[in-house]
Amino acid sequence: MRKWFINLKLSKKFSFLIMLVVISLFLIEMFNRQYAYNNYNQKIYMQNARILSFYVNYIETVFDRIEAVTYAIAGDQNLQDELDYIAKNYRKQGYSFNLRAANARIKTYFQKEPYFKYFLLKTDAYQFSYGSLFEKEDFDKYMELAENAGGRLVMIEEEGRLLLVRELRKISGSEYMHIGYILAWVDFGEIIMDMRNAFANNEAQDMDLAVYTDNICLYSNTKELEHYQDYADGWYTEDDSFFVVFTSPGLGYTMILRSNYAEMQSEIQKVYMVSLLCSVFAVVLAILFSNILVKLMIKEIGRIICKMDDYGKGILLTREEERLYLEREDEIGQIYQHFYQMTDDYKKLTDAHYENKMALKEMEFSWMQKQIQPHLLYNTLSAITWMAYAKEDEETAHMIETLGRMMRMITDQRETMISVDQDLQIVEDYVKIQQLRYGSRLQVSIEVSEQTRKLLIPKITIQPLVENSVLYGLDEMISNCMIRIFERGDENTAEIVVEDNGVGFDEDILIDRSSQQGTGGSGIALKNIHHRLQYAFSEKSGLRFTRIENGMQVSILIPRNKPLNRGNRIL
Repeated sequence: MRKWFINLKLSKKFSFLIMLVVISLFLIEMFNRQYAYNNYNQKIYMQNARILSFYVNYIETVFDRIEAVTYAIAGDQNLQDELDYIAKNYRKQGYSFNLRAANARIKTYFQKEPYFKYFLLKTDAYQFSYGSLFEKEDFDKYMELAENAGGRLVMIEEEGRLLLVRELRKISGSEYMHIGYILAWVDFGEIIMDMRNAFANNEAQDMDLAVYTDNICLYSNTKELEHYQDYADGWYTEDDSFFVVFTSPGLGYTMILRSNYAEMQSEIQKVYMVSLLCSVFAVVLAILFSNILVKLMIKEIGRIICKMDDYGKGILLTREEERLYLEREDEIGQIYQHFYQMTDDYKKLTDAHYENKMALKEMEFSWMQKQIQPHLLYNTLSAITWMAYAKEDEETAHMIETLGRMMRMITDQRETMISVDQDLQIVEDYVKIQQLRYGSRLQVSIEVSEQTRKLLIPKITIQPLVENSVLYGLDEMISNCMIRIFERGDENTAEIVVEDNGVGFDEDILIDRSSQQGTGGSGIALKNIHHRLQYAFSEKSGLRFTRIENGMQVSILIPRNKPLNRGNRIL
């Protein structure tokens, strides 16, 4: 997969990435819409749940009020006395008066609660009933429930109705004496209707409602809500309806509210479609603009590839083309700028390589010419030497012979690195020649170990230093010139020191160009030797200058890890 993607062209890569981003944004947008959709449904559920909680609060208030009425009847001492009198003097003198008084008192209680559909107070002697029944019904079966409740109000839920029963008892001494029973048929549907009418919102009035308890329907204005009574509390959608299931924590009633979801769903779908169309439109625009930008970028990249191909064929870039991209600050401009810089650097390297190649040819030609000149010089010096021997001038003959040997080693172009021992041989030959001139005024001692003599060193390194000591010693002093060549250092670095008692020169001669004025040109030679040592080894090698009390020390620093093996030649 990775290899496949890497090998794709840039245009396809960009298109792939754009599509991936677009699909991701589209999925995120769909998720956000679904989240908003669910959030909207949750708000509808909370609103409808509040409506149902109003229903529950109102029902609980009515129940409390009814219980207060029945409790007031049970605690009415005058009513108890009248009922007791009626029971003991049934159809006797005074009976009618107490009957009317009791009836009036009970009727007053009945009229206090508008939701009493039917009210019955039954004693052993007489029963008082108020309200209307569609058909005669035997309520004796409920009296046993009241009797077992010990004077407490018993609520009996049945299909489509709610009954309240209570036993009336009178305290006689330390015991309760049975007086009768109260039975009230509560019009539960009327309670719900009054509550529906209390809402000013027409939508709440148009909603379908059902109230269930233990699979018993207390109220329902449609049978379509029946199967929702076993659902958990929450919201549900089905077709064009929105259902809310809510269970009262106090009464335990399960209330189901259905509202028309078609209009809301239609509005949501409209918003959803508008949002979807906007998203699709934005995606299409993003793809179009992205493709345009990608094509422009690919075009620019293709153009620079063509420039590279042209440059590879030898077609040079024009300054007019370069100026078009010098002011651009984007990545394309940076690519062009780096490419132009690269071509400039490459041209400089090519020119430098060409110049070096031509210089090398000149050096080769010069070297071939110089191969002829030393032979002429050597032959001439040899002839002079034999003439000196012929005239028995051995001193002159030895001097010319020494000069020839030194010149032969110096002009040998085959070796650039020689041993310290060979370089010291050049020094010894040079000193012999100078001693013929200066005599005992020039005294040179060499104290270098055999191990150090085997180390490699650039040819003609020590001799210019000795020559410099002779220059600043004999030519500028009256006293003798004492030159000492010795070694020091550690196990990694060898330090060959050329020490003299001359006037010397500045220690910073390698970095102070003005000091060359008073050195007669030796400063350039010393710098040349210093750089040759660094080129041959490293920047740690080179020359070090130290002024001492009676002269000057010049140290040659070379590594000890490059000894010369006899028989090997360094080209």
